[in-house]
Amino acid sequence: MSEFDPVLLQIVNGDWAASTFLHSFGRSDRLLINRDVLSCGPLPRLMKISAWQNVRLDFWRSALSHLRDFDFEPSPIDILKNAQRLHGRELPCLWAATGNSDQLMISFVLHLVAVLGGDIGSVHVVQFERHASTGLRVRGTGDLTPVEMRAHPDPRKLTPIELAAYRDAWVAVTSNEPSAVSTFAARHPNAPWYLHEAVAKVLRRYPDSATGLNFWDRRLLKETRDQGPEAAAVVGHTIAAMFDDGDLVGDLYTFSRLLALSSSSLPQPLLHMNGSRQQIGRAQVTLTGFGEQVLNGAASAYPVNPIDDWAGGVHLTSANGNLWFNDDGRIVHV
Repeated sequence: MSEFDPVLLQIVNGDWAASTFLHSFGRSDRLLINRDVLSCGPLPRLMKISAWQNVRLDFWRSALSHLRDFDFEPSPIDILKNAQRLHGRELPCLWAATGNSDQLMISFVLHLVAVLGGDIGSVHVVQFERHASTGLRVRGTGDLTPVEMRAHPDPRKLTPIELAAYRDAWVAVTSNEPSAVSTFAARHPNAPWYLHEAVAKVLRRYPDSATGLNFWDRRLLKETRDQGPEAAAVVGHTIAAMFDDGDLVGDLYTFSRLLALSSSSLPQPLLHMNGSRQQIGRAQVTLTGFGEQVLNGAASAYPVNPIDDWAGGVHLTSANGNLWFNDDGRIVHV
């Protein structure tokens, strides 16, 4: 760690990135980790860190309720567990790639620094854009090799234009209505392309007006048809598509969506699952007759099935009549 400015507090996104960082540079008391995947689930506009933690923990406990032994205890170096360090003499330095999970982390940490009374202008970023060997975009820092991580770009402060864009990105994605997300690119034409993309990906969390399903739920139906019946294969091909696209939500959440589509609590499940929900990777999954109709465009999952989901800060719920749909890229209220 001697190559870094001694006042920089290094922050990485996810366990894989942390593992690679430690392998590359050795152990340090100046490393924190953000373990929350901010590209999925509720992103409400909350100021208190404790309230934010409760919302996100409740979400993950619900999404991963099928994993009986999952450990929800935060890492000792979790960023929220060490939030007081974000406004002291140490300067936060964020390691990020171009995928939406890493980009939202930057906006989130800037929000935390501001809430805690720190100086957002002191925040540094180590931004990976392209693999040197292939020229392909780096989607997540967790996918870097130790050699690639050691050849990192220099830490730098964000420009005023970037700071304004990242701060407003958090305001947009945590809004309880979609207009700020829809107009983000127009308001910040000079923001990095990967931030534009990360904010725009939130629009995919809204159900499609024709199918009643969001972007990745429909993809799970398609992969079930094309790659099933092994659930592991269905999710594996979906995750591969997510990685190629830069829309990174992870395998745990994707398995939870597969379970939701097959839930017996739905009036009309779209998938049929054969096997243990606790060992879903070994289960088999097939389309139901209704699922085939929805995938083929002959039926819509809504209003046959209710909706209770999140698109950033927007709680989509048919029970309360708060429903927005994605109509060919335009978000419309129903």
